[in-house]
Parts: sequence; structure tokens; C-alpha cells
Amino acid sequence: MIEETEECDHPDELTEECDHPDELTEECDHPDELTEESDAVVNTNEQMENVCIETDSSKSKVYWETIMELLSNSTVQPEENEVYQSDRWSEFTLIDDAECDSEDVMDDHHEDADYSGGDCGQEPIYSGHWMSVHCAMVVILTYTMAHGLTGQQLSDLLTILNFFMLNSHPVFKSLYHFKKYFAQNDNPLIKHYFCSKCLSPISSFECEVCPNNLCKNNLKNKKTYFLEMPIKKQIQNFFCRDGFYEKIQHRFQRTKIVDSNVEDVYDGALYKRMFENNGPLSSPNNISFTWNTDGIPVFKSSKFSLWPIFLIINELPFKERTKQENMIFAGLWYGETKPVFSNFTTPLLRDLLDLENVGIGVQVNGKTVQSKAFMMFGSADLPAKSSVLNMVQFNGKYSCSKCLQPGINERTSAGGNIHIFPFIENDPSGPERTDEQCALDACLAAQCDPTGNSLGEQEISTSTEPVHGIKGPSFLLALESYNFVQGTTIDYMHGVLLGISKLLMSLWFTSQHSSQAFSLYSYLSLVDTRLLNIKITHNISRIPRSISSHFKYWKASELRSWLLYYSLPILADIMNEVYFYHYACFVESIHLLSGRSISDSDIEKSYKNLVYFVYMFKSL
Repeated sequence: MIEETEECDHPDELTEECDHPDELTEECDHPDELTEESDAVVNTNEQMENVCIETDSSKSKVYWETIMELLSNSTVQPEENEVYQSDRWSEFTLIDDAECDSEDVMDDHHEDADYSGGDCGQEPIYSGHWMSVHCAMVVILTYTMAHGLTGQQLSDLLTILNFFMLNSHPVFKSLYHFKKYFAQNDNPLIKHYFCSKCLSPISSFECEVCPNNLCKNNLKNKKTYFLEMPIKKQIQNFFCRDGFYEKIQHRFQRTKIVDSNVEDVYDGALYKRMFENNGPLSSPNNISFTWNTDGIPVFKSSKFSLWPIFLIINELPFKERTKQENMIFAGLWYGETKPVFSNFTTPLLRDLLDLENVGIGVQVNGKTVQSKAFMMFGSADLPAKSSVLNMVQFNGKYSCSKCLQPGINERTSAGGNIHIFPFIENDPSGPERTDEQCALDACLAAQCDPTGNSLGEQEISTSTEPVHGIKGPSFLLALESYNFVQGTTIDYMHGVLLGISKLLMSLWFTSQHSSQAFSLYSYLSLVDTRLLNIKITHNISRIPRSISSHFKYWKASELRSWLLYYSLPILADIMNEVYFYHYACFVESIHLLSGRSISDSDIEKSYKNLVYFVYMFKSL
């Protein structure tokens, strides 16, 4: 959610939520995997066009083709001319016509002789003025959206502006003309309709009956849509920006602190696989993406939410990647239900397959060159991740996206049930999932044998249930460039900060655990005093707040500061040394893995510390 998105001091902090503590040691799953600088920057685009992606996983071509078939069969595939695309902004009206007085609107229609619409954007707002009509209209529209003006308020604003103009342009005369101006502009958004009852896709706007044989619902007033923002056009616009092409050369030009250390996404095994040996990403014209999505509640009193999909361009410098103007907005699902990702991602998958196999023409220094783009990594919280991967939720059997541990159901003292992953001493983080096994499990879950043979009766009876936690195909399995297991990262913010750190503080400082040996409840006032007396440094954005009064309102950035900077000095002479050493192992591990330059020895030490921390947690 937006309120949980905290500023990140390090690249390592944009990771994925851990299903259980063992996963905190999987550094290779981190999107901040990087590669060394290469002389391959001199490769021309022509040399790269025929380069194939060499996968180090054993994903069989037959599985990949089966996944593609399953994905295409899971949605209604409309003909090209049947996809309803609005090409007028009037389809996305900012103000409802009902908010305007009907008589005034009728008068506006009679004034059409004064304003015929058309391309008037470059005309001045009145004779002799420096500002163009288009510039003024965009400013007014931005102000209207920023302050949530009603139709009447916008109409009054236009009337006031007319008082200050010598001889204003007709577009400013009324709300009707204001809306009509934007109706002339091409709309880049594409609507994809679906049944509001069963959520099945609809091939065209004119469809009156749901195509789902189990639904056959009358679609009058019962169909809605999600929005697609074609990513190809956005990429072309990025390349037209001044300085963009130079910025994506960062992978070749960066200066590392230590050459052998992990310092950015390019130093990891997944990126190196696509970069080394004249791989596709060694071309200066090609780029890669990290996807992100999450549900954003619009109202506290309803289930209505927004689900945008954003793509981050990994080749930009880290501070540039997450700037709003540098992110690709791929689509938007909104409504009271969660997205059906098999439908929602269909347009995105089509573009991604085209981008990684063919590419698009972009402008570089006045010349048209071919640019390819590859989906490499993904980041989301656990509920969103399970939806995108088409897996069971985090509290289900085989819910970990990294390993094949099933976990067990544990009865709580309150009479409920929770799903836990007990520590397995001989194999703490295994058995590991593989890309090929996930593709096979997706096929079996969809009751389809990728080898072309029919399933036996026993296999069919079990395939109606999730197979190793996978409920069916995901669009990510259809992308050759995406590693389904290693490419989907761990969420550091929810797993470590809002997860383990917050849990430990609740155990130490709440009254319900005051009788336990680990409790620090009797020292709470002393801890508060020490915390509030800390003079923070410039790299910490929030001043410390009291644990006793404000702990439930602490943000992830405050929990990060507590974990990495405040906690050990404050607790050193208060906490029992056994518990202090146990906690210090956790703090040191996260501090090492959050560094700007991470060595192999840092990773090895962190792994050992975290194994000890998880192993001893239950007994302590």
C-alpha cells in the first residue's frame, strides 16, 4: 500500500517478503544482483539481433510451449479489430455531465459555431499572449485533478479566468467547451472488458451475453473493464528524452567500490546470464524490467481498490529507477474484486514476448535502432505475489516460492490455526524449487500433460488441487528471460522490518508477555528515555518516537532505524546476554546484507548468523 512504501537507503531494501525466516539468506534472489563492466559495449545492435537467450536452467521447450498454450486458452482471444480501444478522451470524462446545469449545456451546444474544436492547441489563449491554449488547458486540468474540483467549481473557475482575458479563446468559455477540447485528443489507454459477475473476458464492447458457458449472464450494465497502457509507445517516448540513452549506459560506466562485490542488480547471476558472452543485455540499446504491483484501497468504507502494474528499467542509475517519470505504467485494474491476472496480464504478455523476441524501433541520436526489452525481476508483497505467480496464499501448504517445504498447521493458544515452517536442521532452505518443476506443476494443476499424453485417472483426480502450491500457469512462465523462482524477489520491508523486527519488539515491550524470561516490559520507560534522547544523523529521515505511546504507528523506516542503529546500544546493558547475542546475530546479518558493497564473505557470515537465529528462536 502507498502508506507502507518507505524511502530506501540501499538497493537491497527493494526485496520480496519472506515466507519464513530461512529465506532471508537467499541473497541470489535479490534484485540487486549485478555484473561487472564489459568491453561488450562496442557491440552494435545488428550483432545483437540474432543473439538467443541462453538459459542456465533446464526449462524444457515443451514445457514453455505448453504454458503458452494454457495461457492463451485461459482467456477469450478477440480478433484484432474486436479489441475495443477508445481513441477519445471523452470516454474518460473528468466531470460527470450530471454535475452541469442542463440549460447551460444546451446553451453551450448552440455556441458551437464559435468553436469548432480541431487542432487549436498551439494558438495563444488570446491575441498577443505568450501561453498556448494547450499549455493553459493542461495547467487547468492538473489543478482540477489535484484539488478534486466538482463540475460547478471548474465551471466557475473558467468564468473567473475569462474576466482576466482581453478576448479569450472559445475553449475557456464554458465547461462544455473545456471537455470538448480534450475529446479531440488521441487517448493512449485501451479498455479491456470483462463480466462483472464471473470476471471472464469479453471480446468486444457490443457483446450482450457473457461468453462463459457457466455464467451466460446478461451483460447489460454488468460489464466493466481494466485499462492497458501500451508499453511499447512508452519505451519509444523514453528514448526520445534528452539524456535517457546516456543514462541507460550506467551498467557500462559505473565505478564499483570493490570489483568482486555485489553492488547493484548487474552483479547477480541472473543478470550476468543475459549480459556475458555477448548476451542480449550487453547491447547498449537493450533494457530489462522489474515488475511491481499491489492493491491500493481507495475508500476506508468499501472494498474498492486500485491495482496498477509498474515496470522499473534496471539499466537506469538506482536513484533514477523509481522516479515517477522513469517508471512504465503498464495497466490498471480497479473495482471491488482482486485482479484475475490471467486476464489482466494478457496484453502485457503480448507486448513482452514481442519485445524480447523482435524488439521495437527507437530513436537514438537521430537514427532508428532496434531495442529489445526483457522481464528479469519482480517485487511485491506476499498477497500480491501469490496472485501474480498463481500460487496459494502465504498461509497455505507449499506457499514458499523458493523451496518445496510444505509446512504444517499449528494450533494457537487462542484456538485458531496458523501455518508454520519448522526449522529443518539437515536442509534449512531446501529442497529448492526449479523453473522447470514450476512449469510442470502449473501444467499438472491445469490438468494438462506437457508431453502431449493424456493424464491417468489418478493424476487427473489430484490435479484439480494446487500442485506443490501452484494453482496454474502464470504469464511469467511464458517469458524465456524470466526465472520464475530466482527472479521473484523477497520483500525486505514486510519480511524483516514490518515482520520480524516488529514481532520482536512486541514480544519484548508488551504487557501480555511480561512474565516471560525474554520480556523487557519493566524497562520500557528507560528504553523510551534513551530512544528519545538520541541525536539522529542526516541519513535518518524520521526522529525517534516513543515505543509506549506510538509503537503501533511506527513506519517501516522507523523500524529500520531501530534495527540497524538504535537497538543494540540501547539494549546492551538491559537484555540478558544470551538473548542479546541471539538478537545481535540477526542485526549483523541484515546490516551486512543491506550494505552498498556486499562481499562473498559477508553473504556467508550472514547465512550462518541467520541459520543460528532461526534455529535458536523457538527455544529462546
